[in-house]
Amino acid sequence: MYRFPIHEELVEGEITILQEAIAKETVAVEPSDCPVCQGNEASSFVRLSDYEYSTVDQSFAFVSCQRCALLRLNPRPRVDQFNKIYPSNYHPFNFSKGKSIGYWARDLRDRLIIRKYRKYLLPGARVIDVGCGDGGFLKLLKKYGHRSYELSACDLNDAILNDLESEGVRIYAGDFLEQEVPAAYFDFVVCFHTLEHVPDPVSMLKKLASSLKPNQGKLVLQVPTPRGLNWLIFKGKYWSGYHTPRHFWLFCFEHIEQMAKQVGLRVVTARTIPSPGFWMQSILNMLNDLDVRPKIKKHFDINQKPTPFISLVGLTFFTLVDILQSLIFHKTDTLEIIFEKSDI
Repeated sequence: MYRFPIHEELVEGEITILQEAIAKETVAVEPSDCPVCQGNEASSFVRLSDYEYSTVDQSFAFVSCQRCALLRLNPRPRVDQFNKIYPSNYHPFNFSKGKSIGYWARDLRDRLIIRKYRKYLLPGARVIDVGCGDGGFLKLLKKYGHRSYELSACDLNDAILNDLESEGVRIYAGDFLEQEVPAAYFDFVVCFHTLEHVPDPVSMLKKLASSLKPNQGKLVLQVPTPRGLNWLIFKGKYWSGYHTPRHFWLFCFEHIEQMAKQVGLRVVTARTIPSPGFWMQSILNMLNDLDVRPKIKKHFDINQKPTPFISLVGLTFFTLVDILQSLIFHKTDTLEIIFEKSDI
């Protein structure tokens, strides 16, 4: 099993040099069939490069399943190539460092989310974050949740897991499908922006369901979804939800619901949530491709430290846009679904 390299602090110039060196590489790929309907017939949708990190010197194609319309990356990078497409400065591994405006925006959003989740999080609740990134959500639970929570984390990044373990979090290092996770053990399972990265999402959902307690246990899933105004404007090339070549699948609600039924999960609630960072990254993808000057691009990079004032204005504006379109059209770039085990 591949392990991500231990993160080392890099100055901006060193990051640029690193990205330019990696960009000379290519990755080995493999074909993918539709996990929803098991179909292999598909029509070409769009061909893209890695606009965010320039990790590899090749383009990748998203295709649309002719049976269920799922968008999938085909062919896709093999798992043993992940070290090439997930660089050491990958933002989910470093999001909490430096306290950028992106961090504070997500921190505020997650505080509100935790308030909503509290009805599922009784004292002593067992919680696991699968694909925890830098552990930000678990750290918020430790800070704002009940001290009796039993927290666990699963990810591929050893350095982050070691940090979390030192804070009292139980860790599962590596592929979640390969972990010996107790069956029917967890009261609350979160899987935020992870399912779209895994080669076998049905097996992942089955494993998540297996770890969940019957009756009261809840699974919270968040995935990017090709809906909403940002998608309509940028789907031709720059939509940030493509996240090429790290996103293998772009699910709509119907796709998730069908896979969940296959593994014994029932939908409790489903909604779209504001995703202003998606808007900012879509614009930044366009500026990167057009080779716009760095001093202009930095205003749309929410991971900049310190954060430009224009980034704050942009995040505020696009948050309002997403709130409105979520209320009126029930569409944004992120779909959140809460599941429980079904009776059958």
